[in-house]
Amino acid sequence: MSSSKVEFAGTRGNRLAGVMELPDQAAPRAFAVFAHCFACGKNSLAATKISRALASRGIATLRFDFTGLGDSEGELGQAGITANVEDLVAAVHRMGATQGQPSLLVGHSLGGTAALLAARQLPQVKAVCTIGAPATAKHLLRQFKGAMVDAQGDWQVKLGGRDLSLSAEFIGELSNHASDAAASAGLGRALLVMHAVTLRSLNQIAQPTRRGHVPMVEQLG
Repeated sequence: MSSSKVEFAGTRGNRLAGVMELPDQAAPRAFAVFAHCFACGKNSLAATKISRALASRGIATLRFDFTGLGDSEGELGQAGITANVEDLVAAVHRMGATQGQPSLLVGHSLGGTAALLAARQLPQVKAVCTIGAPATAKHLLRQFKGAMVDAQGDWQVKLGGRDLSLSAEFIGELSNHASDAAASAGLGRALLVMHAVTLRSLNQIAQPTRRGHVPMVEQLG
């Protein structure tokens, strides 16, 4: 297995940084893109371990930093779910142009939401896996409890020991996101939901996708 740094342009003109994890064999059997959690990055424990585990099983995987995080350009507080989806679509196109067409999207936390939404724009994607993705926006907004709101309506928050400024537009877009159940409805792809939740919450996400389900292994080929 080998790792190499890559850079590519996001749809908003920002330079995005990533790491390509390639399997030892000459020809990968599939290609994937990993979307990290909110305010994390491509080098988070989950992003690194999962991407390398996939590569060790013959699936070449690109993990990258969303706009404003890690080594990528831009401002995190100005980039909402829409920007994350655009970044993910750009990453898929970059991998498709240089390695092979990704058939799998893996998203952790809010990255799972981005993966569900991005898949609708990417017919080459055959399967989506979400890990700890928020069932509703309210769950994520609770992480900002105690935030200070300035005169412009921007939120000043502390998350993971970091001070972050989130624009009013960012918070508004997040608040208006219906749910991951809505995002997964009619997805038309294999979907694997990995989450420590109640059965009721799991059913809310999984129910819209149950009809016409095709096993993920068959989808990836």
